[in-house]
Amino acid sequence: MWVLSVGYSNSQSDFPPITCLDNRCGKSLGKYHLHSTHQKVVESITLHNEGEIFLLNLKNTNHPTPTALNKFFPPSKQDEVMRLIIGEAALLARSEIDPTTSKYFCGDRLIERTAQIFAGGLSTPIDSRVANADNSLTILKLGQKVRTYYNSHSGTVVSCATN
Repeated sequence: MWVLSVGYSNSQSDFPPITCLDNRCGKSLGKYHLHSTHQKVVESITLHNEGEIFLLNLKNTNHPTPTALNKFFPPSKQDEVMRLIIGEAALLARSEIDPTTSKYFCGDRLIERTAQIFAGGLSTPIDSRVANADNSLTILKLGQKVRTYYNSHSGTVVSCATN
């Protein structure tokens, strides 16, 4: 299960404290605050010589320098990993049945469900009312907020093909 948060940082040096997802502890990295224990982040970083050492050091209280982050997880790799993670969530969402329509997720509901999966993990129940630590946002509401943001920035759903 992922930590429920939505964030974007303009700075490579804005690091929150160590967080644990189940029994895996690490840090949020880069402009998308991707968790250092996410499999796709690990795969990207360990492609570099000394990438495993970089990841091990993230379990300590020290934060990586912007130079180290740029070396092991540069913005272009962050973008690539983010696209992969969102793509995986969208692919799963497209294969699920929307309980409100009894059809496959499509259109705005596909955007909502993709955001739900991204925030809560691959096993997140549809329209979950599980909230973040301060109870300010549920998985359901997060999906709705992402849909609103997506639509207000001219996002489009390419296909609503049946599976």
